Amino acid sequence: MLRDTDGSCRFRHVKWGTWQLLDQDGQAEVIAELRRDGTPLDEVEPGYFDGWYCQGVAIDLKNRVFRAYSCPGDNHHRESLDLRFRTAPAWAGWDAGFAWGGREELAEVIPEASSVIVPYHGLEAPPLAELPFGERDQGFSTWDADRFELVVHRDVADAGWYDWYQECDLVTVITPDLHVLDYRFFTEFREWTDTLLPWLVHGHSYVDELRGQTPYPFPGEGERVRAGLVIDLDQRVLRYWPHGYVPSRLLAAVGAAWPGWELRRMRYGFAEHLAVTGRRAPDALATPPEVAAEWEAARRDLTPDPRPLRAPLVLEA
Repeated sequence: MLRDTDGSCRFRHVKWGTWQLLDQDGQAEVIAELRRDGTPLDEVEPGYFDGWYCQGVAIDLKNRVFRAYSCPGDNHHRESLDLRFRTAPAWAGWDAGFAWGGREELAEVIPEASSVIVPYHGLEAPPLAELPFGERDQGFSTWDADRFELVVHRDVADAGWYDWYQECDLVTVITPDLHVLDYRFFTEFREWTDTLLPWLVHGHSYVDELRGQTPYPFPGEGERVRAGLVIDLDQRVLRYWPHGYVPSRLLAAVGAAWPGWELRRMRYGFAEHLAVTGRRAPDALATPPEVAAEWEAARRDLTPDPRPLRAPLVLEA
């Protein structure tokens, strides 16, 4: 999508094409194609841009704004892309970045596209009774809340976290007394949008539901953790790293349910989840392919939270 310098807007779709636009030649080529072959936006059928399109670009030449989103992939690739967009010489002086809101964010860049873009569905919070807690395997034994201990039957390093076939999400609660409690959820699918943040719309009832459950041992490695959320009751901060798109209306709903709280995206994914919960585990960080070197270096250099945070002691039976 393009808003030209004169305010006119055009739309074009292609099966194969360049969308990252990290160099000036690619940028100029796409703008020229949109001007030459694009359809005036007011002639595009309402609701045309729907879930069939897994990637998109919005270029606002009038206000110098660029957003692009890719087909769903790993969080680290999207964060690396966001960094590349924001630092690319082709976009110097622009508000450029990854469209974390997916196709809905393109309509925020070019509001004239609002009728063309179909909003995502499935952003509503399901009942708390439907929380998809991960199954506990035979390695898990007992939880002693008074002693703040988890007892497992086998190797402490991998007990009770995940099996080899199931990806999962990680939710961590930091309590006012600085206890750190981890919970595992099965990764769900809702049209490529994030599935952790909608639960926060329940407000503090969500935390009550979590704390009524037995916590899980922390994962020994992050390769199968797709997304994460840290609810810091001590500092009144919600931190998240998503595995799907996060439309602004979802962020607004979360903010309304947590008045007075900060909501922050963790730019370094699992590595930052480790750091803000007071942990350092470089062995848990596999090096993903095709990411910006500066992003990879920064996430390995994060400093753990200096507060005296304490996770449960995990013991072998």
